[in-house]
Amino acid sequence: MTTAPPVLWQFRFSHYNEKARWALDLKGIAHVRRSLLPGFHVPRVLWMTGQKALPVLIVDGETIHDSTRIIERLERLRPEPALYPADDAARRRALALEDFFDEELGPHVRRALFHELLPETEFAAAAFTLGFGPDGRLNGIGELPELPDVGPTRLLPLGTPFGARSGDKGGNANIGVWARRDDGYRWLEAFLTVDRLRELLPDSAKLKIDRYPLPGIRSLNFVVIGLLGEGVASSTRIDPQAKGLGEYLRSRIVDLPEALLEDAPAAAPRT
Repeated sequence: MTTAPPVLWQFRFSHYNEKARWALDLKGIAHVRRSLLPGFHVPRVLWMTGQKALPVLIVDGETIHDSTRIIERLERLRPEPALYPADDAARRRALALEDFFDEELGPHVRRALFHELLPETEFAAAAFTLGFGPDGRLNGIGELPELPDVGPTRLLPLGTPFGARSGDKGGNANIGVWARRDDGYRWLEAFLTVDRLRELLPDSAKLKIDRYPLPGIRSLNFVVIGLLGEGVASSTRIDPQAKGLGEYLRSRIVDLPEALLEDAPAAAPRT
C-alpha cells in the first residue's frame, strides 16, 4: 500500500514557513508544497485547522499547524537526523531559543519587512504572487489586454457574474473582484481598468489607484489611495472601513456579455 506524501500548505515568503521547509529538507522527507496567497489563504486554512496561520502540514491523515508543532511531529516521524540536541540541558536551551525567535523576534522582523515592502506596491504584489500567473510572474502590470468580443450584452449589475470584497488598509481602500470562470476573468481583466473603476466609483475619480491582476485566482485587486483619509478613526465617510465598497461596485450597471451569465447565481430575467 502506497502512503501519500506529506503536504505542506505554505506561503512562499515567510520565515515560519521556511522553518518548516528546512526541517522537511534536513530530514530528507519527500513532500508536496502547496502555496497560497496571503489574505486569500484564510478560508481554506480556517476550514482545515480552525485558525488562520500557515504553515500547515498534513501527514498520515493528521493536520498540524504551527511550525514548532510541525517540527515535533517530524521528529516522531523520522528521528534521524535529529533537529534538537539529545542532552536535556542543551535541548531546553534549543527550545528556549526557538520560542524566542518565534514569539519575540519573528513578529518584529515581519513587521519591519512589511513596513519597508508594502509601500513599494508593484514590487510587493509581484513578490507575493510570484508563480501564480501562467508564466510565473505577476501578469498585466503596465499591459492591458483588449476587451474580448464575446457576443451580445445586457445591462446588468457588474456583480451578476462577479464577486467582490473590500476593506480598509489605513487610509486606503482595498477592493478585490473575482470571476468564477476563466472566460469571465479574461473579460474582467480587460474591462475593469483603473479608469473604468473611477467611472464606477466617482468618489475615487481624483485619487491614485493601483491595480494588480492575479490571474492564478481569476482576480483583480485595487488599492484606492487616500479614500479613507487618515484612517477609520478620522474618516467622515458613512462606510469608514470601506466594507461596503465592493458590494457598491457590484451594484453598478454595466454592459455584461450574455455568455458570462449562463451559470451566474443572480442573473436577471430578460425584459
